[in-house]
Amino acid sequence: MPGLKFLYRSSKVRAPLTARLRFRFEGKDYTFDSKTSVIVSKLYWNEYHSKKRITDPQIKNEKLRVEQELNIIEKRVIEAFHSENKLNVNKLWLQNVVDDRLSKKCSGLFLEVIDYYIEAKSKELAPSSIKTYQKVRNKVKKIEDHYQRTYLIDQIDRTFYEDFITYYQLHSYSANTTKKEWKCIKSFVNFGAEELDLTVCPNLNKIILKSEETEDIYLTLEELEKIKQLDLTGRFDNARDWLIISCFTAQRISDFSLFSTENIIDHDGQKLLRLNQQKTKKNIVLPILSEVQCILDKRKGSFPRKISSQKYNDYIKEICKLAGITEVVYGAKKVNIGTDKNPVYRKKKGRYPKCELVTSHIGRRSFATNYYGIIPTPLLMSATGHSTEKQFLDYIKRDPIDNALMLAKMLS
Repeated sequence: MPGLKFLYRSSKVRAPLTARLRFRFEGKDYTFDSKTSVIVSKLYWNEYHSKKRITDPQIKNEKLRVEQELNIIEKRVIEAFHSENKLNVNKLWLQNVVDDRLSKKCSGLFLEVIDYYIEAKSKELAPSSIKTYQKVRNKVKKIEDHYQRTYLIDQIDRTFYEDFITYYQLHSYSANTTKKEWKCIKSFVNFGAEELDLTVCPNLNKIILKSEETEDIYLTLEELEKIKQLDLTGRFDNARDWLIISCFTAQRISDFSLFSTENIIDHDGQKLLRLNQQKTKKNIVLPILSEVQCILDKRKGSFPRKISSQKYNDYIKEICKLAGITEVVYGAKKVNIGTDKNPVYRKKKGRYPKCELVTSHIGRRSFATNYYGIIPTPLLMSATGHSTEKQFLDYIKRDPIDNALMLAKMLS
């Protein structure tokens, strides 16, 4: 008799469960694993799934959902196993049965592999990540059109790499964009090898691109005070309040734009903000700092009106200009390298008024930079949601002189 069990095999806070099939055939034991589309939190799986008595209604509903989905998979696998020649049972067979999205044989066309990858990850990753993969997929199609050829997955090799680099240079993509999207290409290829059992170039992972240092800015506490003191009304007042909230919660626009009174909890008299980050799926709990509380008080306990990311980016540039944040600094901003009729936007380094470089991500970076060295780094990381200190330190944009002055002050 085959045995099927489900395991949580990830270091992430939320991840898809793994189905493990074990059976014995002609005196030999076999074990095959396959990811499922059933996504749960590590906390739920370790603490609650095996419990028989659960009183919390949310956890009870979660347990019902998970058990129903796992029962469907178990029934499908066991029935398929009994009707299959055991010599054909392998990892790919299990994957095809567990996840019927991959049940159709893949032809090996690279674009088709990418489509399989995006579909397989659609429930696991944030919409922003899926959007990135879709962009890379579209660029691969443009590369095929440019070179008038169609790539199979086993043709994603050093020749393709040279085509890829040449195309990105021809279209003025930055080194960091090129590196990031080449990493996506490797993920697609690895997926084809591991999940679709396709033959791929064995040396692709050895090709690693270099990045270049970014010239990002942040808003100092003094600049934020100038912004707070502005006499604004209407849409600019609304955008200004969101900017202040972002700079004192360290969250991305995809997260802070969803804030509502439902996110606020009270713990022994301390108001806290609880959220689940859209990109990382991490559960974050933050103290509501006085700057944020002032905005809530001003708006009778409510957060500002919702605003589109495009309008928000436009408005905060104008707000910073009104606050006199116009010092010319070195940085990078998107400029049109195409024509008025066919605009093509790329980031271009140069010296610009600081207000022109402000984007929605500045709140997250400002929080990390302003409080680095004042609040212990692990506590700052618990607010930003960074997994490693290296990732977090990439956000710190202090000038070396500022760091030296801070060190002198701490040691004096």
